[in-house]
Amino acid sequence: MKKNFLLFICVLLCAALLAAVITACNDEDGTQTVKPGGEGQTGEELPDGGLVFELASDGESYAVADYTGTSTEVVIPSVHEGLPVMSIGQYAFRGCSGLTSVIIPDTVTSIGDSAFSGCSSLESITLPFVGAEAGKTSSYTYQYPFGYIFGTSSYTGGTAVKQYYYGRDPSSTTSTTYYIPSSLRSVTVTGGNILRGAFGYCSMLTSITIPDNVTSIGDSAFV
Repeated sequence: MKKNFLLFICVLLCAALLAAVITACNDEDGTQTVKPGGEGQTGEELPDGGLVFELASDGESYAVADYTGTSTEVVIPSVHEGLPVMSIGQYAFRGCSGLTSVIIPDTVTSIGDSAFSGCSSLESITLPFVGAEAGKTSSYTYQYPFGYIFGTSSYTGGTAVKQYYYGRDPSSTTSTTYYIPSSLRSVTVTGGNILRGAFGYCSMLTSITIPDNVTSIGDSAFV
């Protein structure tokens, strides 16, 4: 009888320990996170999210490095594991041909080249700024236009758009052909400055929403 009682106690303790481990692996928002390398390593959201995050080298923010989900609509969180999501990596959403809508939070201050290359079904996107980085003004050497985040590689469903990016003055203009999804219709910009030529020749767009806090719109921004 004593042996059976001790066995029963051991089973209860094991069950309690398992429950504690499961609880510890849940984020505050209820989603589970896999941490393949232990503390401080990349966290990957399980199927409901599909967003793969990388911890910045300073350990103070996260970047979206990849998307492995199946949802057609993605809302990138402003916070992951208690730290701000501040960037989207190069090629992070490349080839996500089923994606129709993306909302990027205002915490993001940089978006990598070709981050959305090959997103051939994209219909709407919400951005905290236009170009590669937040805070750019007409005095910067590289003022990348809207097409920068879609890249220069062609793909089925992409429209070739010749856009210009400028230096400190119009005389230092450089043109590049970007491939923007032909399906894209709606863009919302929640901050930053709309620099010279930002949406130049983007004839596929039917709606561009700009809030009151955007106070600067450059020449030929919508030519």
